[in-house]
Amino acid sequence: MKLDKTILDKMQRIYSLRQNESLRRVRAREAALREQFPRLHEIRQRVATIYTEQMRARICGEVSDARAEELAALRMEEEAILEKAGLEPDYERHLYQCPDCMDTGRLRDGRDCRCRTSVFRQAIYEATAFSHLLERQNFERFRYDFYDDRESSVQTANGWITPRQNMENIVRRLMSYVAEYRTTEQFNLFIMGEVGVGKTYLVSALANLFIDRGIYVSYISAVRMRQVLGDFNGPDNYPDEWHDMHEAEILIIDDLGVEMHQVHSLSCFQELIDKRINAHRPTVFTTNLSWDNIRDRYSERFSSRLHGTARFYRIYGRDLRVETGQ
Repeated sequence: MKLDKTILDKMQRIYSLRQNESLRRVRAREAALREQFPRLHEIRQRVATIYTEQMRARICGEVSDARAEELAALRMEEEAILEKAGLEPDYERHLYQCPDCMDTGRLRDGRDCRCRTSVFRQAIYEATAFSHLLERQNFERFRYDFYDDRESSVQTANGWITPRQNMENIVRRLMSYVAEYRTTEQFNLFIMGEVGVGKTYLVSALANLFIDRGIYVSYISAVRMRQVLGDFNGPDNYPDEWHDMHEAEILIIDDLGVEMHQVHSLSCFQELIDKRINAHRPTVFTTNLSWDNIRDRYSERFSSRLHGTARFYRIYGRDLRVETGQ
C-alpha cells in the first residue's frame, strides 16, 4: 500500500499513542501482579537470567540443555500462578488494542496487520475536510426510498426507468468501479443533478469504499478550491490543500460550477486536472451544471480531454434537504 507521507505520519502517531496507552496498562497490571504474587516476579527474573546465559553460550559456540528442566519447571509454576489469578499465559497481548500486532501495525513475519485498515481510516478522517460526512454517509445507510419508484421518467439507452431504478444503477456502477479499481481503466467521474438530490452523500459513500481498500481520498469544496488556487503564489507559499489536490489518489471536488473569476485560478484548475489525468489519479466531481454549461467555462482543448476521460452519472429527484428538514 503506497501512502502519502502525511497519512503515514498520522498513522504512525496513532500507533504511538496506542502503544503508550497499552504499555501503561501492561505496567499497571504487572505492578498489581507483583504486589499480589511476589513469587511471579522472582520467576520472571530467573527466566530472563537463563535466557541471557543461553544466548551467551550460543555466541560462544556452546550448546547446553543444562537449564532446560529448570526453565520448564519455572514456566509451569508461572502458569499455575496466572491461573490462580484468573489469567491466560498470553494475557499481556490482550491488554493491547490489537493483540495480533501489539499495536505496532506489523505482524511478527513483517506483514501488515489487519488493524492498519482501521488506523488508515482514522488517519484519513483526521486529514480530510469531510470527516463529519464520512462518519454517517455510506452505502449501508443509503435510502433508495427517497427516490420515486412509480413513474418511469428517466430516459436511458435501454428505455425509460424510474428515478429510483436510475439511482440503483448508479450505485451499482460506482461499487463496481471501486471493486475493479487499479485492475481496469481508471477514469474521472461526474455526479450530476439538481440541488439536494444526494450528490454529496453519494461521493461520501464512494469515498468510504475507497478508504476501506486503503486508498488515499481527499475532498475539497469548489469554493475552497477557488480560494486555494487564487492564493497560490508558488511552491514556497501554498496551503496543505494544494498538496492534497495534487497527490491524493482520489480527489473529490464538490459542487463544481463556482465561477472562477480570476484567469489565474482558472488556469491553475485546468493545470491541476491535466496533471492528475497524466498521473492516472482520478478526480470525482459533483455539480449542478450540465456538461454544456461546464464546457462553456473552459478551453475547448481542456473540455474535450476532460470529457474523454470521464464517466457521467445524473441523479433525478426532489430536494431531499427540504423533505428531510436538513
